[in-house]
Amino acid sequence: MKRKLKWSAFLVSVVGVTLLAVGNLGASTYYSANVLPPAKARMLDAEAQARANAWITPKTTHGMALASVPIPARVGGIVLMHQGPFFAGEFQVNDVWDGAIAGKWLIVYAGGSTVDGASVAVGGIRIYTEPVDPNSTGDLSFVGEWKSSLAGALTIVSVEGNIITFRNDNGSKTTFNLITHSFG
Repeated sequence: MKRKLKWSAFLVSVVGVTLLAVGNLGASTYYSANVLPPAKARMLDAEAQARANAWITPKTTHGMALASVPIPARVGGIVLMHQGPFFAGEFQVNDVWDGAIAGKWLIVYAGGSTVDGASVAVGGIRIYTEPVDPNSTGDLSFVGEWKSSLAGALTIVSVEGNIITFRNDNGSKTTFNLITHSFG
């Protein structure tokens, strides 16, 4: 009796495996030959076309599309930064001030032009401008470079209204008017 059960179980498993193999073989032959019902083929073609022409929308981790978020308003002040939108070998930057003056956002780089790519003989500033509203169109634009009468690189001490006060390495001070673009 035990022998008949083992033989029956073996026979059932062989038949089952054979049926699975034939079924998979038939399925793989059916799909690999690209023989699809016409309605299914049209649906898959329409989906592929829709994917090809779809806009890619950024998604959050929750699956919802991200809204366009405006850039916050600019905040001015003195920043300890040693690089500007120019080569460091042509102008040494000690610090930067940025703020709104006469409806424009000014960026003032304090330091001076380098003589040999490293040392500064006479202090100076470079001024750039960009839109006050960071969400508006407009690029960073070069306004000009001005040299002071002080030897050595300049550092910003303070800003009051449209007047910036600078000092050099020796402690001597000078001012610059951001409206008239002149050292005082």
